[in-house]
Amino acid sequence: KEGFGVPLKQYFSDTTSMGMYCDILTDKKTLERGIFNRKSIQNIIAQIRDGSLSSDEYEAVVWPIINFELWYRNCIEGKKVSS
Repeated sequence: KEGFGVPLKQYFSDTTSMGMYCDILTDKKTLERGIFNRKSIQNIIAQIRDGSLSSDEYEAVVWPIINFELWYRNCIEGKKVSS
């Protein structure tokens, strides 16, 4: 069995949908936590904004980072994440 691809690049391009979660990458708490390399995150954000980030990078990089950050806030810090 093999899964099917999800068009994450298109989903994250819509700021009224999943795109609003890209703001988590620029959040002070995310950048100052020290888990992710600040310069790398800033580079990813620049590529998202200028449209040069590939679809594969959304799946391999952006999606996992956002999910980790949401999980950390919810499970480790105990704060509910609202949408």
